[in-house]
Amino acid sequence: MTRIEGKGPRNLKVRQVRENTDIGVYVWELPGGSYFSDGDGNFLSIASREYDLNKIKNITDAARHYGQPEGKAVFLAGAGKVSDAEYAEDLERMNAGLTPYGDVGAWRDEANARKRGL
Repeated sequence: MTRIEGKGPRNLKVRQVRENTDIGVYVWELPGGSYFSDGDGNFLSIASREYDLNKIKNITDAARHYGQPEGKAVFLAGAGKVSDAEYAEDLERMNAGLTPYGDVGAWRDEANARKRGL
């Protein structure tokens, strides 16, 4: 799982699905480069495949509805939406020295290591 602190995508809680994929999340980027949110870390976003014109239209219409028509839809490949509960659970697992559920790469590496007898 990825959580980066700061402005723009940095407060967006996302989970890495896989690398080099057309599956991800569109977020609404404001002209200044930050992402549109409610101020509590909840960003205007929609799960989508890259270049899905219907989803791009949906997020554009939603941004206009919420008073932010200026900006553009930005695709975050390999990311998925994560609830606050899922995020908290993954933090607990990391703090306990366990692999977070959302870290697919780590789970794959661990499985491969076990197959090799490591």
